[in-house]
Amino acid sequence: MKPTKHIFLQINTDAIIELYQLKQKKKENLIITDREALNNCLIFSQGAMSMGDPVKNFVVKTDLNRAIGFTILPLYLYTKNLLYFKGFNCEDKRIKTIPKINKTNNHISFIIDRDTLNTIEEVTFTLNAILEYPDLNGKWQSIEFCIDPHLQVKQEEG
Repeated sequence: MKPTKHIFLQINTDAIIELYQLKQKKKENLIITDREALNNCLIFSQGAMSMGDPVKNFVVKTDLNRAIGFTILPLYLYTKNLLYFKGFNCEDKRIKTIPKINKTNNHISFIIDRDTLNTIEEVTFTLNAILEYPDLNGKWQSIEFCIDPHLQVKQEEG
């Protein structure tokens, strides 16, 4: 198995739900904007999560021999809420994820397929997520949001 640089995305699901419900009450557009989502998300590089030190400028520098992994998790681990990836949208359509991230699966973690990152380049992508939670009646509600429209991975030669 190749060495992997891992990125953790910690989402404050309670804040996203509260924001969504407030929009419902005010009869506003129910879309969670990129800024609203990012304001309730902390991005940690490998090892920094235990130190409580989120990434300020998100450009992941890796070498060509290292895979890049992503894991999404709620701020509070003991919750009834479900949180998972629903989209990896990359400007370079050759780049694939393992497993494939799309609307038909519920993965909380994935890696970028190293074989599809075969050149030294900067790659911009977005990550879409789904948050599902039970309402007061026990009916499941779903909120889809984009974590950040300008995440980047910068490949460098090892």
